[in-house]
Amino acid sequence: MRLYFGIILVVLLFGCISETSETKIVENETINEAPVPDLPVEVEEEPPVKVVEENKTNTTNNDLHSDVMNSDTVFPEEPFFEFNKTTENGSMIVYFFHSPGCSACRETYQTIADLEEKYPDIVFINYSLASANGSKAYVQFAEKYNLSTSKQLVPQVLVNDTIITDRFNIEDMLEEILKNIS
Repeated sequence: MRLYFGIILVVLLFGCISETSETKIVENETINEAPVPDLPVEVEEEPPVKVVEENKTNTTNNDLHSDVMNSDTVFPEEPFFEFNKTTENGSMIVYFFHSPGCSACRETYQTIADLEEKYPDIVFINYSLASANGSKAYVQFAEKYNLSTSKQLVPQVLVNDTIITDRFNIEDMLEEILKNIS
């Protein structure tokens, strides 16, 4: 019985046994004899060694790269997040800051998804602190609203200049705010 499971394990690990193999049973042992094709052996020749000429000028790596930071160098702009209360067409915006490793955030995410369905005229913007833009948005949000380090927590919601922190507060207060505003 052990041998049977051993063969199954080998087959699963190394793939199916080929159709051309022959199986012989010799006193509770299985031996697979597969024909071995005669393949031509190719010997690869080593490529010729290239001789690199010595640097005869007085330049160094620093000299070669000195123009990288010149006045023509263009850097991508840092994203700027405004955290407006409404969109251009007047729809209210709810900002939701969360982290994928946070269990309270996962629970709150479902609440946000339910509210998103219930209030289709309201724009919900989710920022994951695990993403580069999400973390930059949260830093700018914390700076704009003067959040001390002790108040920088997730899950956190910003709606109509009101900051709601904690899963239970968000579940209790957010829908009331949305009802009153919309």
